[in-house]
This record gives sequence, C-alpha cells and structure tokens, in this order.
Amino acid sequence: MDLINLKHKKQQQFQKALKSLNEVLNIKEKNAIIRDSSIQRFEYTSELFWKMLKEILKDEYGIIAMSPKSVIRECVSQQIFSAKDGELFIEMMNDRNRTSHAYEESIAEEIESKLPEYSEEMKEVWEEMKK
Repeated sequence: MDLINLKHKKQQQFQKALKSLNEVLNIKEKNAIIRDSSIQRFEYTSELFWKMLKEILKDEYGIIAMSPKSVIRECVSQQIFSAKDGELFIEMMNDRNRTSHAYEESIAEEIESKLPEYSEEMKEVWEEMKK
C-alpha cells in the first residue's frame, strides 16, 4: 500500500471512529453500559486521532514523532492547532491513559463528562485539516 493510500485509510478510520463516538455521546439515556461504551469508543478514537496526526507530521512536514504527546507538541509547533487545543489534547491523552482504571466508577464518570468536549475539538481539527 502506498503512502497516500495509507494516509487516506487512517483518515477514513478516524472519521468513522469519531462518528461512532458521537453516536454514543448523543444517546440521551445514560447508564453504566452507555458510559462504558463511550469510554471504549473514546479509546480507539483518540488512538486513531494521534496516529493520523503522526502521519500528517511525517508526510507533510518531515517530522518524526513517536508518542501521542510528542505528536501533539509538534502539531502546536507547526501551528496545525493552537497551544490551547494542544493543552486539551494532552489532557485527553492523559485521560486516555487513565481509562485502564475506568473500573473505578469515579474515574469513569469524570472521563465520561469530558468526552463531548474532546469529541468536538477532534472534530474541529479534522474539519480544519480537510480544507
């Protein structure tokens, strides 16, 4: 698979994951099953988000960044998004790492409360990148 198709595939996967996350976030009835589903969808959406950004940094800027936080810092440095957004995405990655402790209800509820904002910010970056 060539690099253009790989990049396009990652973007399609991210777009599909973001749609999936938003579907569960838009469910009005909230319960533990919905919460757990939204956290699971957040995990793979945030993973695809930073990996997509990683490919963009490599392909369009010649920058190799290996970790989610280094990718985010480089995106801020290259003005792909603002420092404020970068701070939010670092927090998002920290929360992503905390999801392994989501069996603790208080952590799961805290992360769940942040998901609409994370989703909206990822969507805004995605929309801007498509232009």
